[in-house]
Amino acid sequence: LRRLAHDLRSPLSALLSYSALLRDGALGPVNDAQRAALDDMVASARELAAIVGAIGPEKPSRGRPKRRARRSIGNPPDGG
Repeated sequence: LRRLAHDLRSPLSALLSYSALLRDGALGPVNDAQRAALDDMVASARELAAIVGAIGPEKPSRGRPKRRARRSIGNPPDGG
């Protein structure tokens, strides 16, 4: 179950982050109907995250954390 929770947590985290960015207008204007839909999406994703957390809590990291390459939103990973 811990592995399943981990596999669900990663895409769920991205879903939460991007939907919150959209809702807050960070990527452009959002009308009231879109904001309401995004509010529902964020709330549902948070509920799902709580369920996933209850199924398989994250293990404490061991040793040095891995560094991940960062990229800007909207830019493809290859930079082009």
